[in-house]
Amino acid sequence: MEPAWEPRRELGRVRLRQGRLADIYRVHVGTHQVERLTTASTLEVQPNWLPDDRLLFTVVSGHQTSLRWLDPANPAEIHNIPLTGGNPGNPAGVR
Repeated sequence: MEPAWEPRRELGRVRLRQGRLADIYRVHVGTHQVERLTTASTLEVQPNWLPDDRLLFTVVSGHQTSLRWLDPANPAEIHNIPLTGGNPGNPAGVR
């Protein structure tokens, strides 16, 4: 589990499933409601909440690593973050 606190006291966390696959979930702290935000067939890790409530995370697929973000209000729409040369590290430093 890789937890990341959201400004409204929600928790983004990673939950492993079926070996090398992982999805990101949001846990509503007050109600303990768990909401699955991603369902891809990749390893989605290192969640980090941005100041505008979007969720930034790293995706590992084979030997490719990329950064993506989503709005929890519309988690089906995942956006790629273009990178020019280089490999994304821990997105926790991105603000």
